Amino acid sequence: MKILLSEIRDESREFRRESSLILEGLEERIGEVQIQARILVEPAGDRWNVRAELGAEYPMRCDRCSGQFQDRLETEFQRTVLRKEVEGLEEGEDVIILPYESQEVDLLAPLREALLLALPLQLLCRDDCAGLCPHCGQDLNQGSCDCEKDPGDSRWGPLLELKKQMEQDKNPGSGERQE
Repeated sequence: MKILLSEIRDESREFRRESSLILEGLEERIGEVQIQARILVEPAGDRWNVRAELGAEYPMRCDRCSGQFQDRLETEFQRTVLRKEVEGLEEGEDVIILPYESQEVDLLAPLREALLLALPLQLLCRDDCAGLCPHCGQDLNQGSCDCEKDPGDSRWGPLLELKKQMEQDKNPGSGERQE
């Protein structure tokens, strides 16, 4: 998403852009993101102050139930764009220095960063998502499953038997007959 700055000399200018984007590294969880951007560029001498408001719609896969759903997020970012290096301001998080003789600023990297920072840590189709049954894999949002519940790790089996036997020894009338 590029903006030509040579056209912006004395007064602020607003741009509206739409684009699609794949968030690299998250392709398995998030599909192609549809972005709507409102970008305000304000000239200030040898620099431009850029503010962008972003709206993004994207299909994603729920981290609990693996179901597909559509979501939307809103975020924003600001950057200062410089023609050349200025003492006290280094290229980094909030500052972009244009390449020599360039009049175009590419906002794709800050846009991608703003979207990544706005994403929730856990992608859920809904707040009360019940997830999948750990035994049969049925979506518990659709109802309970009829699978046989796993008694636990089979390595604990001998200790569980020992525990049952000890409990019966304490209460001789509650279970099997003691000899």
